[in-house]
Amino acid sequence: MGMNRADAYYEPEDDDMDSDELQYEVNELMKDEFNPCKWGPFNEAFSGVQDPEVIKQLEEMLENKNFEALGRKLWCLSYEYNEYYATRMVTEQY
Repeated sequence: MGMNRADAYYEPEDDDMDSDELQYEVNELMKDEFNPCKWGPFNEAFSGVQDPEVIKQLEEMLENKNFEALGRKLWCLSYEYNEYYATRMVTEQY
């Protein structure tokens, strides 16, 4: 009796983008060159914000003087921006 398709074992291919080595290199870059805690990388992240929805959210937080939420949003934007470019730099090396 043959093997049923439902019984077949699927083994996904290794993804180079999801390796411990890649994560290590990205983390190392985010400690220095892409560190969102430094003024340059932190500030650079906001120059690239073009999404009207994000801009609207930021403006509402400023108008409502919700500085805690504004700080969290700015931190997240900066972290994601710098993580994206650090990951891009590492993946271009492969």
